[in-house]
Amino acid sequence: MAAPKAVHRRSFWRRATWTECTDHDEGIFVPDRPRDVRMLVEQYVAGAEYSVEMLVDRGTALFANVTEKTLFPGDRPVEMGHVVPADIPAELRDLLFEQTRQVLKAVGFGSGVVHCEWIVREGTAYLVECAGRFAGDGIIDLIDRAYSVDLVRHFWTLMKGEPVPGPLPSGATRAAAVRFLHARPGLVEAVDGVDRAREVPGVVSCNVVVKAGDRVRRLRSSKERIGAATAVAATAGEARSRTEEALAGISVVTVADN
Repeated sequence: MAAPKAVHRRSFWRRATWTECTDHDEGIFVPDRPRDVRMLVEQYVAGAEYSVEMLVDRGTALFANVTEKTLFPGDRPVEMGHVVPADIPAELRDLLFEQTRQVLKAVGFGSGVVHCEWIVREGTAYLVECAGRFAGDGIIDLIDRAYSVDLVRHFWTLMKGEPVPGPLPSGATRAAAVRFLHARPGLVEAVDGVDRAREVPGVVSCNVVVKAGDRVRRLRSSKERIGAATAVAATAGEARSRTEEALAGISVVTVADN
C-alpha cells in the first residue's frame, strides 16, 4: 500500500498537470459556443519527428514530401524548425510514405491534401496525428520553393474535378528551411538586427512580430514564438544553417518579469 505522502504527491501532480493542460489560450480559434474541455493522454515516444504531405486523387498519391522537424529544448514539444525535403535515407522516406498510405486507406480518404505527423524511434514509425488539411508553419511555402510546384493551385484544380497537370515532381530541386525565434520571457525593450538577417545569402524572408513594449511569454506552444527566418539552398544542411545564421544576428532585449 502506498504511503500517504506518496499518494498526496501523485494527487498534487495530477492536479497540477490537469491545470497546466487546461490553462491555454486558443487565440482566434476559441469556439463561439461553450464546450467541455477534454484531453487525450498518450504515451510519450522519444525520437526523430517528421511529417508527410500528400496530394491525393481518389486514394492515389499524386505528390508526396517528407518534412524534417526540430524542437526547442525543454519539456514541451514546440517546433523550432522544418526542412524540406527531409535529409533521410530512401528506406525511411519510403516507410513514411507507405505508413501514411495505410492510414489513408484505413479511414477511406478519397481526394484532397493530407498532413500526417510521425515520430520514428529505432526504425519504427509512430503515428502522432493525421489531418486532411494543409500543413502549417510555412511548410507549404517550403514545399513550393524546394520542388518548384504550386501545391495550393494543384489542390484547387483537383477539388474542382479538373485534371491536375502532371506528372508532379517526385523529387526536390533544392532544399528549403524555416526556423523560429524565441527570447527570454519578459517585457521587450528593443529589437535589432532584422534587416541584417534578411541580407544573409539564401534567406528569402525574415520577420519578428514583437516590438518595444510587447511581452514575450514563456514557450508553451507555437503561439509564443516571436519570429521566423526562411531560406533556400542546395542542401538541407545549408538551408538550415542559413536560417540559424539569420536568427543569430537578431537581438531581442527583454526585461525579465519579477
